[in-house]
Amino acid sequence: MALTGRMHDFGISEILQLIGLQKKTGALLVSDKTRKVEILFDQGNIVSAKHEPMKDDFDLGLMLAKAGLISRAQVAAFKKEQSETLKPLEQILLNAKALGLDDLKAMITLTRLETIYSLFLWKDGDYSFDQGAINYPKQWTDPISSEHVLMDGYRIKDEWPLIESVIPDTGAVLDPVAGEFGVEDRLLGDQRKVFDLVDGKRTAEDVVFLSRMGKFEALKVVKELVEAGRVRVVGSVAKQKRVDSRSIAVQAIGSLILAVGLLAMVAGGFRNYQRMLRPGLSSAGERAQENLWTWYQVDKVRTSLSMHAAMKGAYPEGLKLLVQDGELSGKSLVTGQGPLDYEVSEGGRSCRLAAPGLSAAKKAAPGPGGDAGG
Repeated sequence: MALTGRMHDFGISEILQLIGLQKKTGALLVSDKTRKVEILFDQGNIVSAKHEPMKDDFDLGLMLAKAGLISRAQVAAFKKEQSETLKPLEQILLNAKALGLDDLKAMITLTRLETIYSLFLWKDGDYSFDQGAINYPKQWTDPISSEHVLMDGYRIKDEWPLIESVIPDTGAVLDPVAGEFGVEDRLLGDQRKVFDLVDGKRTAEDVVFLSRMGKFEALKVVKELVEAGRVRVVGSVAKQKRVDSRSIAVQAIGSLILAVGLLAMVAGGFRNYQRMLRPGLSSAGERAQENLWTWYQVDKVRTSLSMHAAMKGAYPEGLKLLVQDGELSGKSLVTGQGPLDYEVSEGGRSCRLAAPGLSAAKKAAPGPGGDAGG
């Protein structure tokens, strides 16, 4: 399987989805004029991701130091040993018992995720995938599901501008806001974890690394705390204001609905607001989340249909043929709203695909080689 092109025509989400669906093994190289990222896949799962030139945000040794797991002096010593012996840094860390295997694997996974998530913010670039055998150290590698990366990648692409509007500079210091707060303002879970790291001296970047949550997740929580009036961004152009809980809820729901609406337009318009209001879901946020998942499932099937038509010259007579050929799992044909609607023209020159109950929104697809309708 040879896959080459430009991200402007076939985005990183489609690339990862195709490799994951086909359970391919090989190396994906994505590059532009100043940087490149190599991702290794084993049976569709991500087992390595490296950024060149190396950035501090993706450097394992520096991330371990910034997370407080080892000292910077240890990092310097271990890297010196690495250059002299040519041993992997991971092996040197384990031999020195600088940290346990579980902590090491968790931080390796985090560095790989951060590297891959950065691709979702690229404007353009070239890519090539070479299928074939790969080598990687299985003893300290936890394979990462391509579907997991895709769902997080969609959220990052949609929500990152909102985070930057509140925290435009990760070098800004975060200051806890003193005051009396009621029981309803009690912080739990990730909000408590992040808030406890804010001391009026640490920057947003410091909090990101110390939380070990990843840049997007940590800054998203910081944004929530800023909007709730619990944290202030010092020395930033971000507008500081206290927003009451009702306003925060309205803004959050509005952002979710807007994001889902935009995704629906891209997918072909097979979703609409009325479907979000159907009974059985307890909140607008949950309705939006399910609709986003429905869009993702349909998009996955649509990509598989396009690849099938391109390789075999016609669309399949039924979606179950994609399952029989190993191109999809049976679970992909059913969303939270029921089985997908699928029709194919005589001769397989075009097809129609839609989420259940939205037949009016079906869209005719072009012939083989084109995209199936959303």
